[in-house]
Amino acid sequence: MRVDTVKPRSFLLALEVKFPDGTIDRSTGQTMRVVTRAQHEEQLGAFSKTLDRIQAVEVRMRAAFPDPCAAPDTTVKWLLAQPEVEHAANHRGHNLSYIVDGISMMVMCHQR
Repeated sequence: MRVDTVKPRSFLLALEVKFPDGTIDRSTGQTMRVVTRAQHEEQLGAFSKTLDRIQAVEVRMRAAFPDPCAAPDTTVKWLLAQPEVEHAANHRGHNLSYIVDGISMMVMCHQR
C-alpha cells in the first residue's frame, strides 16, 4: 500500500496471525501516525520552542516567588500577566496550574 505523506495521516493497524490448525488471532488495533521526516522535525522544533517558553516562565516565577504557594492568588495574578501564559488558576491552595502553548503545568502546594 502506498501512502500519500503530503500531510500527516493516521492509520489503525492490527496484526492477524493464522495458525496451522486454521485458527486466527488478531491483536488489538493501534492508531499510528505517519509523517515525513521533515514534518517530524518541524513538530520537534515547535515542541522544543514550547519547552523553552515553559522553562522561561518557570525561571521567572521562581525568581519572583521562591515559594509560589505562599501567596497563591498573587502568584496566579503574576502568571496571568506573563505573555506566554494562556490561563492560570489557584486550586484552593492545593496546587496552581498554568498553560503555555496548550501544555498544562502544575505547581503542587499540598506536598510541603
